[in-house]
Parts: sequence; structure tokens; C-alpha cells
Amino acid sequence: MGSNDRPPGCRAGSGTPATDFASIGRTGGITGRSTGRPYPRLPTALCCADGRHRQAGPLLAARLLDAQVAWVLEELTGPDAAEHLPRYVDDVLAVAAVVRVEQVVEPAELAAAVHALTSTVPGSALVSTVVEAVAEAVLEGPSAPVTLDDLVEREQVVALLDALLARTDELEALLDDLTRSPEAAGLAATFLTLVVAEVVQANRAVAEKIPGVGSLVSFGASAAGKVMGVADRQVEQLVGGTAGKGAVIAMRRLNAVLLATLRDPGTRDALVEVLDLYADRPLPRPTGDPEEVRRVAGTVQDLVISVLASDAARELTEGVVRRLVATYGPHTLAEVLDDLAVGRDEIAAVVTVAGPRLLAVARESGELERIVRARLEPFFASDAVGEILG
Repeated sequence: MGSNDRPPGCRAGSGTPATDFASIGRTGGITGRSTGRPYPRLPTALCCADGRHRQAGPLLAARLLDAQVAWVLEELTGPDAAEHLPRYVDDVLAVAAVVRVEQVVEPAELAAAVHALTSTVPGSALVSTVVEAVAEAVLEGPSAPVTLDDLVEREQVVALLDALLARTDELEALLDDLTRSPEAAGLAATFLTLVVAEVVQANRAVAEKIPGVGSLVSFGASAAGKVMGVADRQVEQLVGGTAGKGAVIAMRRLNAVLLATLRDPGTRDALVEVLDLYADRPLPRPTGDPEEVRRVAGTVQDLVISVLASDAARELTEGVVRRLVATYGPHTLAEVLDDLAVGRDEIAAVVTVAGPRLLAVARESGELERIVRARLEPFFASDAVGEILG
């Protein structure tokens, strides 16, 4: 072949084929849309300086790459994409039906990943934004009145109430432990004093309405006051040394009254009656300063962040993951999805609705083609393909 003899499609002196593929590159390839990022290009020259046909293989590889990219883009974003995407879901589920959890999951690795997520995600900017949005939505309240029946089932609340009332032994141990706190004991003593004072005052008010009894009650209270006034110093000396013990005794008595009340069968009936009384009444709308509500929500978020990042939370996560893997290890991933009540139709519905929108935006921006081309081009530029194409 002489210097003036050129294969079809080769411009004289250009060293490039007379095709549109030579212009594919930073401009976005076959779509002509700008990807904004350059990427390596396959050599497309067909003729060299001496005019010999030595690069037909690379040229053919470049054309095959362009054809493959075009086919993938059409498959993902073309008119029939809504029909193609569910097939991908079926392919993934077919794999999930034969892969067991124990084959792909290591408990230690999964526990570390879960703890990493739970210790970092709650403090992220996105979660902070969600917390603030939830606080504002709660403060705004629902558009229509909401009752307790609208939120929960009565049987579930009653079952939870029965479970709590059956755990009074644990509550008793907790209350006994609280008696070691001087502040808690003092608060209990003050509470009992107020209760007794209210009872005495109520009885006195009733007695004063009875002819002849009112003056007697007044005389008794006056005499008691004088006696206490005379013995005030002695009483102060006596109580001063035993105030702490008296507060503890008062708190123990209060604990006993509380536990006896909770263990009384009538308590359950009373609580259920209260539940039924308010079940169909509209719940009160939240009130308060919006800034204060956001501050409280932020405080709760900070509390959750510190708890989830603790070593105790890590240990709890590891224990939960171990048990879950031990339970679901012999089962396939598809069976796990079934236990989550997530079926093929639910997954396909989400993919079919959200997938085309996402892919269409990605193609319009040129990113989808860039990604597809970047994944396929190394294959078509490989030595194996070059040997096949010659």
C-alpha cells in the first residue's frame, strides 16, 4: 500500500478515522453532553505515518466501547427502562435466594460497622436537621384532632400496663436503693409532711362546721402549739441528731405505700378505667416557645449521641449482632427479607419509581455516561481484547 493509498475512512495526513467517534471525549461521547471531567481515551488512529493499517484493533475497540456505552444508557434511561429495572431486582433476589447469611456476614465485622454507624450518624448534620424538623412538626401539631385510640390499640396498652405492674419487685429494689440519697430521702419526708398537713387541715375544716366541735378543735390546736413552744428547744435537739434517720424512715414508708398501691388489684382496674375515659378524647396540642422546644430536642439528641457512643452500647451491639447472625446464619438473604416483610413487589415499586428519576438526572448531567464509560473502557483497552480484535 503506497503513501497515497489509504483505507476507507482515513483522512489524508490526519491520522484519524472519518467517524464521529473521534470527537468523543471530554464532550460527553455519543450524547454530546459535557461530563466536566476528562478521562483516558482509547487510541482511534487507523493509519500511521507510513500509511500502513496497523491500528484497526484499537479503532474497533473504541467503536465497540461506544456501542456498549450507548446500549447501557438506553437500557437504564430509555423508554423501556421501567420494564428493565424490575428485571434487575429479580436478578438480585435470585442471588439472594441461594446465598446464606453466614456465607457473607462476619459477626465481628458487622457489629463494628453497626456501632460505627450508631456512634457517628446520630451526631451528623442530617440527623440534627431531622431532629429540628421533628420538633417543629410536633409543636405545630396535627392538622386534625388526634385521640389516643388513633395512636395505639387498647389491648397493647393494657398488656404493657400488666407487664409493668408485674415488675414491682424490681421497683422495690430501686426504691430501697434510693433511700441512700439524702436529697431523695429529704424530698420524701417533705412530701409526707405535706400530705399529713393537708389531711389534718381538711379534717379540721370539716370539724369546724360541726356545732361545738370547732371550738374544741381550735382549743386543742392552740394547746398543742403552746406545748410545742415550751418544748421547742428539746425537740430541736432531739430531731437535729436524727433528722437523717427520720427522712430515711419517711422515704421507706412512702415506698411501702407506693408499692402496696401498685400491688393492689384495684390499681389496674383504676388505670384501665382512666385509659378508657381519655381514649376517645382529643389529645392536647403541644404548646411552648419554639426555641425552647428545639433546645430540648437538641438535648435529647446529645443524650442519645453519648449513650450510643459508649462502650456499653458497643457491647450491647455486639451481643445483638451475634444473636441475629446465629439465628439467621443458616437462612438465605431472601428469607431475611421475607422476615422483614419486604417482598419483591415492594422493592420493585421503589426501584421503578425512584430509579428512572435518578438515572435520568444522572444522564442529563453527563455523570452516568462518565461512570459507565470509566467502568467499561479498561476492558476494551486491555491486551486480551486487543489480541482478539487484532
